Order: sequence, then structure tokens, then C-alpha cells
Amino acid sequence: MKLSVTAQSINAQMEIISISESSKDEFSPKQNYVDGKPAGEKLTSDGRKIYGLRDVVVKTKNNDGSFKADKSVSISVKNPIDLADLTKYELTGEVEVTHYVQNTGRIAVSILADGIKPKNSETPKSN
Repeated sequence: MKLSVTAQSINAQMEIISISESSKDEFSPKQNYVDGKPAGEKLTSDGRKIYGLRDVVVKTKNNDGSFKADKSVSISVKNPIDLADLTKYELTGEVEVTHYVQNTGRIAVSILADGIKPKNSETPKSN
């Protein structure tokens, strides 16, 4: 099931922290696989490429308000940016959350957002 949520609501429930510097040019589009073999780039319903963020730690909010690293959450964006080392980020724009079952039987979460920005910075305005 795919859920559409606001970036503001999901940002309140998690922290995204880069663990190394990465250029947006280093991110490769995600791939579809059929029978374990690549079957073309994964695209949004409107034909945009999807980029998986790597070298980030996702921390989800616990009931007591603290945050804990969560390996079952992956983040992808439509518009990657350069990531600075040891910097907190937040999602921007429209966000889709999809729950799925991993090969191990564990439930995982895939998050696709329009973009990402350093936490507490303004979103660039388009002309």
C-alpha cells in the first residue's frame, strides 16, 4: 500500500543524517529487476527517475520521543542534491510511503520524496 503524506508530517517522525559527503552526480537511478536481472530504470508514474540515497542513516521516533537508527527504512528522491558530511536533512515536496515485506520476512518502509534539503534551511523558490 502506498500512502501520500506531507513532508512536514514525516520529518517530525524521523531524522536523516548523512554519514559522508556525496555529490548528486554520484547517485544512480534505481533499477527494476525481473528474475534477479536488471530490467530498466525505475520511474515515477510521470516518467521521472528515482534516486536512492546512500550513506545516510535514518532514525525513527520512538514512543518516548527519542530517535533510534532504523535499518528497515530506505529513502529515495526525484531530485538529488549534494550531501555534506555529518549533516541532518529533511524531505521536501510530495512524499509517498510504501510498506513491504523483505526476503527475510521483516516489514520495511520505502520513502519516495520530491527532494531533500539540509534541516532548518529554506526550500529554494522556483521562478
